[in-house]
Amino acid sequence: MTSAASELPESHTKNDLVNLLKRLSSSQLRFVTRRIWTDTDAEAARQIGVSPRTVAFWKQGGAPIDEVVRLMKEDGVLLAAEMFRRALLDAVEVKLSGLEHRDVRVRQAAATEIIERVLGKPLQRQELSGGITVVLDGPGAFGD
Repeated sequence: MTSAASELPESHTKNDLVNLLKRLSSSQLRFVTRRIWTDTDAEAARQIGVSPRTVAFWKQGGAPIDEVVRLMKEDGVLLAAEMFRRALLDAVEVKLSGLEHRDVRVRQAAATEIIERVLGKPLQRQELSGGITVVLDGPGAFGD
């Protein structure tokens, strides 16, 4: 691409993008992900169920939507990482709600998964049976 961002050092562009992403709301992040693949703001707004006037209001309020879209076209991985980071608390709540489920098997599974995520899986001891034969022979054993 021939944009101003491509003239910046890669780390500078990524730092800028990370900082800009932190300034967007969840709805604005959803808009940006659609805007990358659409021709107009109005089309992207309709796809996420907001009014094009809402997007205009966001921009007038200082949301750096256009700048994020420009940078995202160069590095979409950062947007995905930010969206996952924001969804993490919701995902943790879902796991924790399993501890309160009426079915004891669901509670047990949730408890086990949480414990293993925090503490790691318990060591599994394995017994080996059978024999191993080691033959040590002198020079010439391998055709030397």
